[in-house]
Amino acid sequence: MREDTAQAISSSLRLIADQLTVDTKWSVQQLDNILQTTLVPWYREQRDAAQTIESRLTYARKIVQSGIGDEKDWAHIAHLLANDEQLDEATRTMEHARSISPKAEYFQFLVSVNERMGRFDKSLEMLASWGQIAPDDPQLRIDEERVTRALKRGMRRADCRSKMRLASALLRYERSGSIQFIRLLPYMLPFTFARPGKKI
Repeated sequence: MREDTAQAISSSLRLIADQLTVDTKWSVQQLDNILQTTLVPWYREQRDAAQTIESRLTYARKIVQSGIGDEKDWAHIAHLLANDEQLDEATRTMEHARSISPKAEYFQFLVSVNERMGRFDKSLEMLASWGQIAPDDPQLRIDEERVTRALKRGMRRADCRSKMRLASALLRYERSGSIQFIRLLPYMLPFTFARPGKKI
């Protein structure tokens, strides 16, 4: 923190402390003002300048813990977590960002990370939601093709119960109107016409 910024905060805090018992409401308002105009912007600067993921996460979490951070700050944390292979926490964090503002880029992140974890049914769910808010997004179709190819590979290796779950997810995705059924046939036929007891 720059020396002039630190001195300004120090002076403001002394004044607030002096007035706390005299005018509590004013003191709280001044604390909120310092948080919004000085501390959170400084946390963002430190987050972006930090050299390690751990340090970046420390400052990024201070931002959202302050209550001032927005969905972009939550999304930033999700990306840091994904880069650190903390994928479960990354998806939970991005889900929070998505709940604040359902942007296409947040759905794209969730599609990709769930795919990395082999959660193809969840990837399809996110693709369907993405298609509802940005049906003409060209990246949506690119990711759709990639996920369905990965799902096909996953079905070849999956046990019977997992195959049924993935097939059900594909059908739900088709019914959402996000993908035409004819495009699902290459992925469904090996499962649909398998004889009982025959390994797919």
